[in-house]
Amino acid sequence: MNISTVLFDLGGTLEEVLEIPEQKECCLHAIQTLLVAYDTAFQMEFPAFSKLVTEGFHAYKRWSSNSLIEQPGSVIWGQWIFKEYPGHRDLFVLLGDTLTDIWETSYYKRRLRPEARSVLTTLYTCGYTLGVISNTTSKRMPHTLLQMYGIADLFETVVLSAETGIRKPCTKIFNQALSELHKEAKSCVYVGDQPSRDTRGPYDAKFATNLILSTDNTSSDPFVGHWIRSLSEIPTILERLKELPND
Repeated sequence: MNISTVLFDLGGTLEEVLEIPEQKECCLHAIQTLLVAYDTAFQMEFPAFSKLVTEGFHAYKRWSSNSLIEQPGSVIWGQWIFKEYPGHRDLFVLLGDTLTDIWETSYYKRRLRPEARSVLTTLYTCGYTLGVISNTTSKRMPHTLLQMYGIADLFETVVLSAETGIRKPCTKIFNQALSELHKEAKSCVYVGDQPSRDTRGPYDAKFATNLILSTDNTSSDPFVGHWIRSLSEIPTILERLKELPND
């Protein structure tokens, strides 16, 4: 196989994403503080505010996961989370992206996997074209994180559901990355961590294969190409793939 391009998921793959109750609470306090600064209608008891936001956001995520549509921040906050506040739609047009950035950057604790920078640098040095395809409600957060981790310059493209309006596993978001890179699908490998959204899309887009990062490879998903337990396995797998004939 002539593999020239490796595309990565971000959260859960290049990053570890951890749930910490205290961090979630701080995130929700920050969101309420911002909203109250604009309108006292949001100055409710914190437990009620927290329940309203988390239930609304999770309802939106269930819908978007099924529809494979990513809506803008103004719609997420104005028509999903605070749908009972129709008189505040203009406020959410103003603050929607900022609120989404706060949620995506601070509701979960995110950190770059220990081996990620070394692996990415090795692939880049070996001449592979690198990119990111990620589901996210924030247009800015992934770029900010990649800069913070010191790896932004390694990626030739970053394709986000928040920018395309399309979520994985829809084939269109994978094709968007191919178009931006001017690459053929058969020369590309996708690395993710969730079979439900990281296997069928690359398969249907005719990628060479996919690599799924997991410590539990008991899934029977027929579209999984290769299971990996660490990103550090990627260079060796790519070398093995090069020895295989092109289909």
